[in-house]
Amino acid sequence: MSLALSPPPIIAPLGGAAELASLVREALSAGASRTVLWLHLSRLPARLRKPHHRRLLDAALAPLGQEARLRRFDLPNGDVAAIAVPPARPLESLRASLATLFDEEDMGYLLSSLSLPMEAAAVMASLEEAMGFGAVTVAASQAAAPLSADDLAGLERTLSTADLTSFLRRQDICRVPAEGGVAEFWSADLRLPLDELTETLAPGRELRSQPALRRRLRRRLDERLLVDMARPDNAQRVEARSLSLSLHSLVSPIFLRLDAALPAAARREMLVFVETADILAHPSTMEAAGQFLATRGYRLGLDIQGPAMFDLLSPEGLGASAIRFPCAIARQLSGEQLRDLASRLDLILTGADKTTDIAWGWQQGLSIFQGRAVERRGRRG
Repeated sequence: MSLALSPPPIIAPLGGAAELASLVREALSAGASRTVLWLHLSRLPARLRKPHHRRLLDAALAPLGQEARLRRFDLPNGDVAAIAVPPARPLESLRASLATLFDEEDMGYLLSSLSLPMEAAAVMASLEEAMGFGAVTVAASQAAAPLSADDLAGLERTLSTADLTSFLRRQDICRVPAEGGVAEFWSADLRLPLDELTETLAPGRELRSQPALRRRLRRRLDERLLVDMARPDNAQRVEARSLSLSLHSLVSPIFLRLDAALPAAARREMLVFVETADILAHPSTMEAAGQFLATRGYRLGLDIQGPAMFDLLSPEGLGASAIRFPCAIARQLSGEQLRDLASRLDLILTGADKTTDIAWGWQQGLSIFQGRAVERRGRRG
């Protein structure tokens, strides 16, 4: 099925968001190549919000409505997304026009060039942000400048030699039955927190607006964690453990080294989480990684970044036995959806930092939690 890209009628903001989500799903289904240019007008700093800036922007965007094979989407937060069939020359012209309005640093922060279907996850993440689901994250990111490639190279050099023991985080995941409410250990989540490391080692810089650099740094942190876990004294320790890894790391020689060092019992106790955005970006790699994990006895879990991911992926179809997402996303789903998911999969609610989070989860039929409130219950129990 091909995507018809014709000039849309004037669409209400929420309608535009819904149509864009539908177009992304169709592109995934059909494997149709499309170029996406996303103008994050919601991120405009105050110095670029004066009336004459608005007039210049409107003039730059006006040609979008005159192209027969291009779609423009005006989104609820003021962002504008434009999608065209490659080679997408109208979008190249738009980029050139915008380059006369913004300096290079602003362009890197305000403009995203993406492609479908490979970067469908990034498009959906921007869409969810535009609909208000990621407003807190964006506000926090505006205070810092984007990390540059040179910054990243320096970070990688530091990470290759630095002792990261103080950054390693372990957080217990516990089952808390509604009756009795005594926390029972379920798994130990191990990770090196990417954002915390970035803030400490590259103060004043942020990665959230730089998905490619973020993925590269994530792989470096995965490498450090896997090397440490593959040491004989660590690998032979049989304990239920959960790891959050990139797909690239799952098919890397370092993961194979860990796999060879782990006893069969430890593999059966290990739950490997992959971000759904990573799966959408690299479906063929996910297929190979999923087959390997299943053959070797690991369990697969999905880290959900937004409610739209449930429309794009089937957990069971990927071979996943668990899904994990924060309270903020869970509250955007209906109780019926949550109870249905919990009846088929291990459903883990993260960010359960207050007892009210656990109580709310119980009402939805959930019993597995991760967060400060769970750890406090575990210590008391």
